[in-house]
Order: sequence, then structure tokens, then C-alpha cells
Amino acid sequence: MPSQTGMFRFDEYPLVGVKQDVNRPRLALGQGTVSGADVVSYHPELKLKEPQVIFEQQPAANHFVIVNSYLGLPQGTTVVYDENGDTLSQVATTATNLLTNDQITYYREPYEIIKDIEIARYITPYGINFDLGPQGFAWIYDVTDYQHLLRDTVDLAAHNTQELLDLRFAFIQGIPPRDVQTREPIWADFRNYNFANLANDVSLQSKNVYLSDSSDMFKIKTRLSGHGQVGDGACCEWVPNDHQIKVNGSPTFNWNIWQTTECGDNPNTSQGGTWPYAREGWCPGDMVREHEFELTPYVTPGDSVAIDYSVNQVPTNDPGQAGGNYIMAFDLISYTAPNFQNDAAIIDILNPNNYEYYRKYNPTCSNPRVILQNTGEQPLTKCTIRCWITYGDWIEYEWTGNLGFLEKEIVEIPVPDISWWTDLEGNLTFSAQVYNVEGDPGLDEYSNNNFKQTKFKAPELIDGPFFVWFTTNNKASENKYKLIDASGTVLFERSGMANTTQYKDTFDLAPGCYSIILEDTDHDGIAFWASAQYEGESSGQFRLRKVGGSYIEFFPGDFGHYHRYNFSVGFTLGTEEAELTHEVAVFPNPTTGECTIEVSGFVNGKADLTIYDLTGRLVHSEAMLATSNFAESQVDMSAYPSGRYIVKIVTNDQVYTSALVKQ
Repeated sequence: MPSQTGMFRFDEYPLVGVKQDVNRPRLALGQGTVSGADVVSYHPELKLKEPQVIFEQQPAANHFVIVNSYLGLPQGTTVVYDENGDTLSQVATTATNLLTNDQITYYREPYEIIKDIEIARYITPYGINFDLGPQGFAWIYDVTDYQHLLRDTVDLAAHNTQELLDLRFAFIQGIPPRDVQTREPIWADFRNYNFANLANDVSLQSKNVYLSDSSDMFKIKTRLSGHGQVGDGACCEWVPNDHQIKVNGSPTFNWNIWQTTECGDNPNTSQGGTWPYAREGWCPGDMVREHEFELTPYVTPGDSVAIDYSVNQVPTNDPGQAGGNYIMAFDLISYTAPNFQNDAAIIDILNPNNYEYYRKYNPTCSNPRVILQNTGEQPLTKCTIRCWITYGDWIEYEWTGNLGFLEKEIVEIPVPDISWWTDLEGNLTFSAQVYNVEGDPGLDEYSNNNFKQTKFKAPELIDGPFFVWFTTNNKASENKYKLIDASGTVLFERSGMANTTQYKDTFDLAPGCYSIILEDTDHDGIAFWASAQYEGESSGQFRLRKVGGSYIEFFPGDFGHYHRYNFSVGFTLGTEEAELTHEVAVFPNPTTGECTIEVSGFVNGKADLTIYDLTGRLVHSEAMLATSNFAESQVDMSAYPSGRYIVKIVTNDQVYTSALVKQ
């Protein structure tokens, strides 16, 4: 049985039945004249049509099986042709059998439908000679909007086959500001779109989206990153474009994703590529930012809404940019109404913090910074933020402003006294708490989000005079550096420097917290391989050195936008470091009345003693009897309530703290 057409050959005669013989044919040849006319006689040559192979099949065990097979010719005509191929005659042929090709239905075994949904996007760092350290690096995403996907059995993919990644989830029990009900893509789950098709409205055209009548609030979550390097501008990685969403035909949300400073501010410096330069929506070794838009004020639950995306046109003077592309995700998130009318939350601590993502400005003893969020439906206009390192020695900051639902603000907490930083318990832990919302201690409805705590490291200590030694490169106009105190006040600044020139500035600072910040306006540091290769930029050096002593700090050359060095003068944050330079003694401790407080070390002839209770209230102060290397006071604590007290000693050069217990 042939397996395909064309296997029947009618131009080859069979050899079956042929036999050899010893007799030979006898031929006679003559010569003469033929009488009569030539007669043409046609002898038809029979050419057979190729038969078709017909299989009879039946379903069995979730597949087809062949149960019979036939050879046959389809109903048609018999045609007679002349020697030129022209038709002489044709006669219809009649079929002898009628076969019906029926549709057979069968069912395969069920199979899994794969539906890829992006919950976060991350761009890997340039890995050439780049090391994230023995503990690696962590990026933290809030994936609360995708919580319904993180149930039962889920397949997760988080890789690009180049780096070894660990993926962990923190499921936080509690009540969110509003409950997530559904998530659905507006057009499609994340995918790649051509820039020209986006600009010409071929892709992501206006679409009617139906809103659940059981939901109260709605949000559009976007995640965009530009890729490709086509056209003179190298679109869409290196070209900033304008993005817009129209709601019911009206331009409503406008935004840009150009990472102007974010790449140069990346804590993962000195990557093996062009990491610090601005890009369209992403930076190497960083998370892709999400841009979210509250749709609730523009829609009504249960109605439909027309959502349309648009982007600026491809530049007419650079048509090659049309070949660039974007990876895009647009999600519609539906929520319940807010769970609280009045609620405030501390959602993060920027400094002090050990988290490596914040290491560009840590470790530090500059004013703490926390992120305050209004998680209640009513506006947040005032609250109290309490911070402490040693419990009881806290700062209370009265914040005022106007935050709508889910709006955030970075709040800087002024530190009135540097001794507050001293960690009497040795835990190096910073705590922040928000309370007294709208001036009412009982108004905040959910206390679980009021408190945040972080571990931190103490900044380095500089004792005595030191100098900054800066050797500029041949692009010195891009650089400046400044010395600031804990509150950000600029104490010294140098700019307008000459190329390839050495500058030395000497400082002898009072006790306090300080930072030296070196900036580069081109975001390529003072020694970057790409700048040297493409711009001819030379290398510079920036160092700190003790006067008449050793080096304190060497700034890296490939630091991107800025490098910040934080340090303390005259005191240390941790008790272990403080004990190396002085000794404070309180005895007896605990005490029921009289006690002696003394400090040994370099006192320089002057020391002032203050004692505070755990509410921060001053209960005692006096000048101590002081010599050059010793100071003491006799204090009667009998009149004070039992409890724990903070002892603070201030000399001309340092601040010391200790704990005192009254029984």
C-alpha cells in the first residue's frame, strides 16, 4: 500500500512472465512502389489515472487507529487526446461506491494551560568583573496586588539563565488599607510592543473595560521599560518619550519613565558596563519602577470605561527610531472601599538602616528619615512620630501636612542632641512609631502598621583634624564636593575646579555627625572605563587623611552620580567603641539615693552633667568637678521616683551617656 501519491508508476512495464528463447525473429526487406494513398490510423494509448488510498479510521484510547484501507478512483471523466494534446472526446465515468468522510470527535487527556503573568520586573547588572559580595544583594517588591495568584500550587520563574537567584515571599498577616478583589490585564499580559505601532495606534488601541459592580475602587498599574538601540537616538533604550492614558477619550494620566538620576544613584556601583547612564524606564542591576494611577475618581462601579494608551510620534528627523520597542504591562486592580477612616503608617526607614539597597547614604548618624503613609480614607494633616535607639531616650516630632489616601511623604526627624545616637543597650537598632493622628491619641484605627524597626551600623569615627585631598580629572567642571552636618546644612563646598589639579582642604570639627558628598553631573564618577574609552576622560582621586597621620577613606572612582561618606566626630554610636576612648562610672547602680558619677579620659577641664527620665524630661543638671583627664559629681536621687534614667556628660570634645537605675 503506497504511503503517498506519486508512488504508482505507469511508465514502467512489468517484467513478470518474460522468458528467453533461442529462436530469432526473421525480417525481410524489399524495395518498390506503394500503390494507393497513405492511410493515417490512430491507435489510442491508455494512460491510467493514479488511484487514491483511502483509510478508514476510528477513535480509540484518545487517538485515531486505522481499521481498513482501500484503493479507488474518484468519480470523473475519461478523456481522449490527439497527438497535440487537444481533447478529442470525453465520457463521464460512474462511481461504483459512495464513501462519506464523516467528522470524528475524540478527546485528549486534559493538559495544563500556561498563562504567564508578570508580578515584578528586574534588570540584571553588568556582570563583567562585578561582585555582589558573599551575601549577594536583595531587591524587595510589594506584590500585594497579585496576592490571589500566590495560592495553592504556582509555577514561578525568576531568572534569565545568567545569575543564581533566590526568591522568597513574606506573607504579612494583618489588614491592608483596602482589600484586593481582582487583577486583570487591560490589553494583554506583559509583552513586547514596537514603538512605531504604539505611536501610530496600531497597538494598545482604545478598549472598553467593564468594572465590577461589587468593587469600590480601581487602579491602573503600569510597568514599562524601553529597549533596542535603533535610529540615531538609539531608541528605545536611550530615548525619553512621553506616555499618556486617556480615560473615556480625555487625557487623564501623563508620565515619563526616563531614569534621569536613578541609574547613577544605584547602590550597585562599578558594574562591568555602562551602568550609570540614564535610560528609558530601567537601570542595570535594579528594579523596574511601577507607575500607578488611581482610576476611582473618573469611573463608576458597574459601568464600562474606555482606556487608551498613547505615546509621542516617532521623530520625523530620526525615522529609524520606529524599530525600537517597549516591554509593557498594564493591569487593572479592583479593590474594596478603604478599611479605615483614620490611619497612619510608618512603611519604611531610609536611614539609619543596614539594608544594602540604602547603602549609598548609610551607615550614618544624620537626621533619621522615615516614610509616612496615610492608610485611612480621611486626609492626614498631623501626627506625632517618635524615634529612639535606647528605649526611653526618644525624639518626638510633630508632623504636619496634607496626605490623601495612600499618599506618602519622606519625613526627616531632627536630632536635637548628638548624644541621642549613643546606643546604651548595644543593639544598634532604630525604632520609629507614629501615633496621635490628628492630635487624637485614640483616633488611629490600626496600630499594627504604626511601628517600624531596623538594624544599623555605626558610622566611622574621626578624631582630630583631617584633610580632603582631591586630584581632579580632565573633566573637573563635572565635579563638586561639600561637607554637611547631620541636618544637611552645608558647612563647606568646593566647585569650579581646574582640570588635573590637586586640592587639599583641612577640617577640625566639633563633636557631631557629618557627611562628605562628592558629586558628578555626568553620572560617570571620576574614573570610569566607558568615559575614558568614548570621551577621553582621565581618572581622578579623592581621599581623606588625618593631619600628620594615615589615610581615613579612599573614595571609589566609578561611583556614578555621587559618593557619600558619613562619619562622627567626638562620639561613637555604639557602647563598645565608646569604651575604647573613655570610661563612665555610676556607683552604686542601682541606687536608692546618693550616687557618684564620674568620667575618666580626656575631659579638658570642663564637663556638664544632665540626667533625664524615660519620657525625656530633664530631672537634674550641674557642672562637674573637672580636671584635664577626670570629672565627677555626687548626686542625690532620693527625691526622684524609682525607675530608669539617662545620664549624659558633655565635655569640650565629646559626649558620653550611661544608664542609671533608681530603686
